[in-house]
Amino acid sequence: MDDMITSIITQLVYAAITFAMGYSWNKSRSLAAIQKNMEKGIGLLLRRELHDYHKIAKRRGYLTYREERDAEEIYSVYAGLNMNGYGTTLITEIRKFPKKEVSENAKMVTRDIPKTC
Repeated sequence: MDDMITSIITQLVYAAITFAMGYSWNKSRSLAAIQKNMEKGIGLLLRRELHDYHKIAKRRGYLTYREERDAEEIYSVYAGLNMNGYGTTLITEIRKFPKKEVSENAKMVTRDIPKTC
Protein backbone atom coordinates (compact mmCIF):
# COMPACT_ATOMS: atom_id res chain seq x y z
CA MET A 1 0.00 0.00 0.00
CA ASP A 2 2.81 2.40 0.89
CA ASP A 3 4.56 1.61 -2.40
CA MET A 4 1.39 2.46 -4.31
CA ILE A 5 0.96 5.81 -2.52
CA THR A 6 4.63 6.64 -3.05
CA SER A 7 4.32 5.78 -6.74
CA ILE A 8 1.19 7.93 -7.16
CA ILE A 9 2.78 10.88 -5.34
CA THR A 10 5.94 10.53 -7.43
CA GLN A 11 3.89 10.51 -10.64
CA LEU A 12 1.89 13.57 -9.51
CA VAL A 13 5.05 15.49 -8.62
CA TYR A 14 6.62 14.51 -11.96
CA ALA A 15 3.48 15.62 -13.85
CA ALA A 16 3.35 18.93 -11.95
CA ILE A 17 7.03 19.66 -12.61
CA THR A 18 6.67 18.74 -16.30
CA PHE A 19 3.61 20.99 -16.63
CA ALA A 20 5.34 23.90 -14.87
CA MET A 21 8.45 23.59 -17.04
CA GLY A 22 6.39 23.36 -20.23
CA TYR A 23 4.29 26.35 -19.23
CA SER A 24 7.38 28.40 -18.37
CA TRP A 25 9.11 27.51 -21.64
CA ASN A 26 6.01 28.38 -23.68
CA LYS A 27 5.55 31.66 -21.79
CA SER A 28 9.22 32.50 -22.32
CA ARG A 29 8.89 31.96 -26.09
CA SER A 30 5.75 34.08 -26.16
CA LEU A 31 7.44 36.93 -24.28
CA ALA A 32 10.47 36.75 -26.57
CA ALA A 33 8.19 37.06 -29.61
CA ILE A 34 6.41 40.03 -28.05
CA GLN A 35 9.77 41.66 -27.26
CA LYS A 36 10.99 41.15 -30.82
CA ASN A 37 7.80 42.68 -32.26
CA MET A 38 8.03 45.64 -29.87
CA GLU A 39 11.62 46.32 -30.94
CA LYS A 40 10.63 46.10 -34.59
CA GLY A 41 7.72 48.51 -34.05
CA ILE A 42 9.91 50.98 -32.18
CA GLY A 43 12.50 50.74 -34.95
CA LEU A 44 9.86 51.55 -37.55
CA LEU A 45 8.69 54.58 -35.56
CA LEU A 46 12.26 55.82 -35.19
CA ARG A 47 12.88 55.37 -38.91
CA ARG A 48 9.73 57.40 -39.58
CA GLU A 49 11.10 60.19 -37.38
CA LEU A 50 14.37 60.17 -39.33
CA HIS A 51 12.40 60.30 -42.56
CA ASP A 52 10.47 63.34 -41.26
CA TYR A 53 13.70 65.19 -40.41
CA HIS A 54 15.06 64.34 -43.85
CA LYS A 55 11.88 65.63 -45.49
CA ILE A 56 12.06 68.89 -43.49
CA ALA A 57 15.69 69.41 -44.49
CA LYS A 58 14.96 68.67 -48.12
CA ARG A 59 12.02 71.09 -48.21
CA ARG A 60 13.79 73.95 -46.37
CA GLY A 61 17.27 73.27 -47.63
CA TYR A 62 18.75 73.20 -44.11
CA LEU A 63 18.27 71.86 -40.58
CA THR A 64 18.68 73.61 -37.27
CA TYR A 65 21.39 72.33 -34.96
CA ARG A 66 18.71 71.07 -32.61
CA GLU A 67 17.00 69.11 -35.37
CA GLU A 68 20.32 67.57 -36.37
CA ARG A 69 21.07 66.63 -32.76
CA ASP A 70 17.63 65.06 -32.38
CA ALA A 71 18.10 63.11 -35.61
CA GLU A 72 21.49 61.86 -34.38
CA GLU A 73 19.97 60.71 -31.07
CA ILE A 74 17.13 58.97 -32.89
CA TYR A 75 19.61 57.24 -35.17
CA SER A 76 21.78 56.05 -32.28
CA VAL A 77 18.78 54.30 -30.71
CA TYR A 78 17.69 53.02 -34.13
CA ALA A 79 21.13 51.55 -34.79
CA GLY A 80 21.18 50.10 -31.25
CA LEU A 81 18.14 48.05 -32.23
CA ASN A 82 20.22 46.63 -35.12
CA MET A 83 17.89 48.27 -37.61
CA ASN A 84 20.32 49.79 -40.07
CA GLY A 85 19.85 50.13 -43.80
CA TYR A 86 17.43 52.84 -44.82
CA GLY A 87 17.94 54.72 -41.54
CA THR A 88 21.68 54.80 -42.20
CA THR A 89 21.04 56.26 -45.64
CA LEU A 90 18.74 58.90 -44.13
CA ILE A 91 21.18 60.00 -41.41
CA THR A 92 24.02 60.16 -43.94
CA GLU A 93 21.97 62.52 -46.09
CA ILE A 94 20.78 64.51 -43.05
CA ARG A 95 24.41 65.11 -42.06
CA LYS A 96 25.11 66.65 -45.48
CA PHE A 97 22.47 69.39 -45.20
CA PRO A 98 23.60 72.87 -44.15
CA LYS A 99 22.86 73.89 -40.55
CA LYS A 100 21.25 77.07 -39.24
CA GLU A 101 20.96 78.20 -35.67
CA VAL A 102 17.98 80.30 -34.69
CA SER A 103 18.77 82.50 -31.70
CA GLU A 104 16.37 83.47 -28.93
CA ASN A 105 15.67 86.96 -30.31
CA ALA A 106 14.75 85.69 -33.79
CA LYS A 107 18.07 86.55 -35.41
CA MET A 108 19.25 83.90 -37.79
CA VAL A 109 22.86 82.81 -37.47
CA THR A 110 24.03 80.67 -40.36
CA ARG A 111 26.91 78.33 -40.95
CA ASP A 112 27.61 76.13 -43.93
CA ILE A 113 25.15 78.10 -46.05
CA PRO A 114 26.73 80.07 -48.88
CA LYS A 115 25.76 83.73 -49.05
CA THR A 116 24.24 84.71 -52.37
CA CYS A 117 24.54 88.49 -51.90
